[in-house]
Amino acid sequence: MTVSYFWMALKRRAWLLVLTLLVGAAIALWFTLAQLPRYRAEATLSIISGNPTADPQVAVGLADALAPTLVAYMETQTFAAEVIVRSELSMSPTDLLRSVTVWHVPGTHLLRVQATSNYPQQAERVANGVAQTVIDLTADQLQETIGVQATSPELASLTARAQDELNYYLDLAEELRVRLAEYRSQPPSSDRDEGIARLSAQLLDVQDTVGDLRGVLLQSGAAPGIIAPYAIALLDPAVVPVAPLPRPFGKNLAIGLAASLLVGLALALIPESLDYTVATPEELEDVLGVTVLGAVARIGGRDTQDDPIEQLVARNYPRSPIAEAFRTLRTNIRFARPDMRRGCLLVTSAQPGEGKSLVSSNLAVAIAQEGRTAIIIDADLRRPTLHRFFGLPNRLGFTSLVMDETLTVDDALHDTDVPGLQVITSGPLPPNPLDMLASQRAQDLLAILRDRCDMLLLDSPPVLSVTDAMLLASHADAALLVTAARSTRRDLVLKAFETLKRSNIDIIGTVLNKVRQSELGYYYSHYYYGYYYGTPGEVPEEIPVVGRMQEPGAGSTERP
Repeated sequence: MTVSYFWMALKRRAWLLVLTLLVGAAIALWFTLAQLPRYRAEATLSIISGNPTADPQVAVGLADALAPTLVAYMETQTFAAEVIVRSELSMSPTDLLRSVTVWHVPGTHLLRVQATSNYPQQAERVANGVAQTVIDLTADQLQETIGVQATSPELASLTARAQDELNYYLDLAEELRVRLAEYRSQPPSSDRDEGIARLSAQLLDVQDTVGDLRGVLLQSGAAPGIIAPYAIALLDPAVVPVAPLPRPFGKNLAIGLAASLLVGLALALIPESLDYTVATPEELEDVLGVTVLGAVARIGGRDTQDDPIEQLVARNYPRSPIAEAFRTLRTNIRFARPDMRRGCLLVTSAQPGEGKSLVSSNLAVAIAQEGRTAIIIDADLRRPTLHRFFGLPNRLGFTSLVMDETLTVDDALHDTDVPGLQVITSGPLPPNPLDMLASQRAQDLLAILRDRCDMLLLDSPPVLSVTDAMLLASHADAALLVTAARSTRRDLVLKAFETLKRSNIDIIGTVLNKVRQSELGYYYSHYYYGYYYGTPGEVPEEIPVVGRMQEPGAGSTERP
């Protein structure tokens, strides 16, 4: 199956895709409106250094170092359980963690705590409960750390020296910045440029030293004389939210449309992938590897199917789209075999019910309308139908000529109201059709009839049902294989084609019959309905003969 095959399948089932998308959008809308409104409360925490005299950047660096650990700790089940106990919340730790989001604001010493809930008061209680719990737990844990640090004189001494050095280099950096500003205010000169370069290099070295000392202080966790290395404070408590959060219409709609699109594609393509019949001319060409000489749309509804005379559209409604399809088939046969202006053409199919008699009858009419003489023989001696298309009696026909040698071909030839077209019906059905077709008398009759017309058409039995078609193929110059769209399995079409090839007959091409108008493609739809009727609008799936296929401007449904 090619990409074009699936594309045609999608075009045929575009309504299904639209329907699933509409259903998906409706479900997404209903789901969004059915959800309770969500409220969000937010609290802000601040990580502060325990040394009030420390540089402000120390707090930022401290927050960068501590924030990942604090956030990870606040996302644990243990912490959530502690929050529930301290804040007296009626929810599980898992539900609390799902409703809370904690993150560190980059480049600052701030932590944000957000809580969402269907109830605004609960959102506020959860956010403030989480914030207060982390403050209390951090204070409790730091008391133990303070005691250890107080009993460690080496750590206190190291921290004191580092803080003294840090203060010295901070003062030196400020002095260098003042001197650098003075140099930059002087008029341009070589001494000025040299001084600026020297002081800039010294300032960079001092700033590197300041950074190293700050790292030492962070690793020590304290400075001399502080109560604790750091603390967490509630900077901005959560308040009860007034308005709910916006409903996620866009997100839910996108999810609903995506899911419904997948469902729609599955519903459209899976049946196609499981369908082993031939639906379009392109598929038939892919299966057999030969040219499709014609594609004929389905003719009429059930009433028309029961009246074969109405299906002879090439005679009854010569300006109809389907009549043009048969004239196109006639032209394509002539182009496919330019040397076969005269000869014998076998028309057959893989199995019964594919419309070979309909195709052969209308093709014979189209050939006669071209100005050539044509004779069509109903060589299906098991289920003959040709006499029904032309409204002829079947008392005397081809079997009569074979069995009664006193009869001549003129006795069985029926003239029609189509100039140049004659018909020989099957005649009475014999008990042994194969033996009758294989007789010398039958061969002689076919030879005589070939000389009596430009084109002799043999309406043959199906290839796969009986071997009659193979016997008739030996008397024909070429064969035309008729296939019914969405009726015949691909393996049967291929088997019939290979069976004909083994008989060494020239398979001139194929005809796809009973095609849905929507599957004929843009060219057929535009040509048939645009050229003939001037309005290439919506095309029905079945084209009724009576009342719709009359010549434009005709006021009645009678045959012209």
